[in-house]
Amino acid sequence: MLVKTLTSCIFSLTFVLLSQSAIAQNSDIQKAQNIVKQVQQKLDINQVTAEQLRIPKLIGKKRAAAIIAWRDKNGGIKSFDDLLKAKDLNLGVKIITELQKKFVIN
Repeated sequence: MLVKTLTSCIFSLTFVLLSQSAIAQNSDIQKAQNIVKQVQQKLDINQVTAEQLRIPKLIGKKRAAAIIAWRDKNGGIKSFDDLLKAKDLNLGVKIITELQKKFVIN
């Protein structure tokens, strides 16, 4: 009787542990899928128009045009850090952070 009870407890514990492991793996898969969706929704900053580049209260028509002109002059944007270092654009960390949320570099 004791052996049956112990066997039953071990089986139940194993089932619970395997279930938790499957849930954790499923959660990791969902996180990865969400990241892929976010990247797919972002536009390539080297392909966007000045209008697409605009971000209310941060990037207006003039700044968007300046970024596009800088991009064209320099053969594209290779990293967001390039934009931060471009003295003539005068972009701060806040603007770069917002650009990273909306765009990717391909």
